[in-house]
Amino acid sequence: MKLIKSMTSCLDFCHSGKCRSNVLIVEIAEKEGITVTPEELEVRLQLMRGQYQDPQMQSELAKPENISGIRNQMLTEKTFKFLTEIASKKN
Repeated sequence: MKLIKSMTSCLDFCHSGKCRSNVLIVEIAEKEGITVTPEELEVRLQLMRGQYQDPQMQSELAKPENISGIRNQMLTEKTFKFLTEIASKKN
């Protein structure tokens, strides 16, 4: 449980804009072989495109920096899920 609380605090800090890079999550993802496939990213983008019909939002979703941000968010989600599964197995 302490691991989950620590990770939640770290993620909250990083998502608050106070942390420019999510070094801890990236390091864990690399060591554990956690990735976001192009197919997974495309599915997420398709879902988001379906949610946002506004032409301006469609344009924003097409920008490389926003696609990269979405990919990074997905990597964070997958890594956090991995850590949560490990923590729950230990309890």
